[in-house]
Amino acid sequence: MIMLTLETNAREISRVGESTAKRLKKLGIETVRDLLFYFPFRYDDFTRLTPIDKLQPGLAANVVGQIELIQNKRSWKRRMSITEALITDGTETLKVIWFNQPFIVKNLRVGDKVSLAGKVEDDYGSFVMKSPVYEKIIYGQGVHTQGLVPNYHLTANLTHKQVRFLIKQVIGLAPKIVDWLPVEIKRNVKLLDLPYAINKIHFPKNNLDIKKAHERLAFDELFLIQLQSQLVKKSLSLSVAPALKIQETETKRFVDSLPFKLTDAQRQAAWEILKDLEKNMPMSRLLEGDVGSGKTIVVIIAMLNVALAGKQAVLMVPAEILATQHYETVGRLLKGFDVRI
Repeated sequence: MIMLTLETNAREISRVGESTAKRLKKLGIETVRDLLFYFPFRYDDFTRLTPIDKLQPGLAANVVGQIELIQNKRSWKRRMSITEALITDGTETLKVIWFNQPFIVKNLRVGDKVSLAGKVEDDYGSFVMKSPVYEKIIYGQGVHTQGLVPNYHLTANLTHKQVRFLIKQVIGLAPKIVDWLPVEIKRNVKLLDLPYAINKIHFPKNNLDIKKAHERLAFDELFLIQLQSQLVKKSLSLSVAPALKIQETETKRFVDSLPFKLTDAQRQAAWEILKDLEKNMPMSRLLEGDVGSGKTIVVIIAMLNVALAGKQAVLMVPAEILATQHYETVGRLLKGFDVRI
């Protein structure tokens, strides 16, 4: 038996063959660590067991009972296998049907305690569950049919049940994950420890568990984005770029040639950008404004100064139509200047 670690290949987990390992890889899961960090995107709420005599047609429910009868039948009209079972919980009996899953009679036998989760339908005055999720209850609570049941983004031929089963096998390794966030930050922001948050995101006991786990994991994501931004900013501050002299005369001529007057905000933004270009370090600036507020003209002023300084400027946009529109606009507005568009 292989002793699993966070770096163990997913192939080594029990019941993971080559085909399942390939499907997991499509989801970016190659190691036990990857599996633990593959978080659910929603939960089915089966926190309340419903007695069979209280079931309502059209609603999803979780039922726990004992199997009184289970057998396979063959439907010759539709050429399919039908597995039928009768489940009782002491209040009433429920009929359950599965289609084309004859192996179920090998997994479930008369006398087994079983948990079912699915939609209840009216069957000529009695209730039936068709193709519910099921699991045999040997001890403790079910993973797939009781409580808050996690659902994951999947790929072809991989089921929620499989992913939950695999994560359940390795969740005990969550405490081995190193919590990189300093204790004082966790204390000040009131965040869970990372291993505990990972445990709760997969197998929460209540909605508060989900909320607190989300808070910790979301904080990590935003914190790392901010940290990366600061590292990039620091790297840029250490870089060297050619200082470009502001072409004041030509810039004034261009502004005067416009068929409209620049707003104070446009003038200020353009001036700050030009002052940045005079520095011997790369500029990193976000120009923000509503649609139609005149961001493009500010950009053109900067590009004109770069071109007149003997350098190249590039304006990138996400669509060909938009690129054509900008090309025509820039060409029209800079027609009287000695620059090649």
